[in-house]
Amino acid sequence: MTEHSFTSTLTIFILLVFLKGCFSLDFSYEGCAPKHCGDGKSVSFPFYIDGLQDPNCGYPGFQLSCNKNGSSVFQISGNNDYLVEHIDYDNHTMRLLNSQIISCPSAITNLTFNQNLFTIYSFWELELVFLSNCSKELPKNLTGYKINGTFCDPVHIDDQLVMIRSDPNVKIGKEVCSNLVMAPAELEDGEVEVNGTNYREVMKGGFTRNWHAPNCSRCQQSGGRCGYISNISQLTCLCPDDHSSKDNSCVYASFHPSGTTRTSKTHMAVITGNYSNIYQNLSFVPFK
Repeated sequence: MTEHSFTSTLTIFILLVFLKGCFSLDFSYEGCAPKHCGDGKSVSFPFYIDGLQDPNCGYPGFQLSCNKNGSSVFQISGNNDYLVEHIDYDNHTMRLLNSQIISCPSAITNLTFNQNLFTIYSFWELELVFLSNCSKELPKNLTGYKINGTFCDPVHIDDQLVMIRSDPNVKIGKEVCSNLVMAPAELEDGEVEVNGTNYREVMKGGFTRNWHAPNCSRCQQSGGRCGYISNISQLTCLCPDDHSSKDNSCVYASFHPSGTTRTSKTHMAVITGNYSNIYQNLSFVPFK
């Protein structure tokens, strides 16, 4: 390395350190440390908290946010905010529940999950069908599904029904009600009936999803923290000494001239790619 190129590299490295301190969100080992919204529920890769962690600390589609009560929230298909009750990083599951106790079908919208990222977990999960805008007089066999109107928005005081999707009375309900939405729920073993009086308690139990993201175990076992550089679709392992590994491990070595292997502890940054992406596109090599 010539003196000029070394000086240029050193100058860029110092600039990077300065820029790193200017960013409010830091994509680094320390910047991607687990965080929480105030509820004590630790959030780490593949999840990340918007505004508290750099998006590259997580995987696309796994963004969480904090609500005004200090709870972590997962937004599903638009404006559906669900509280994150629990994330199991060993079994890759996430338990969600309605962000508020929903009293009227008018407040519920259909949920759409990215099936590549989230799949049904529980054998006991089912779909609740909410029917509203019921213009005709309800048949007697549907009266037990009617939701108590005193809990509803005065604008939506028409008859509103709730039942399990597999209930044969759904067909009759669709004939007298023009609006239908569905919401997931889980029933305990033996609990088979849902109606207009107990559906809120059923929904309080929430539901569970399996999540699917790149495997981070090798990185974590080596003492690192995973990140995902979205603009180049690259999983990376962030290490305590700011070493970044593309082979997803913080176990790295350089070969000593004597033939023995030694662990490298000191690294310098070498810029690769376009300077406009200077912060994202770094490779790390040991000093000789």
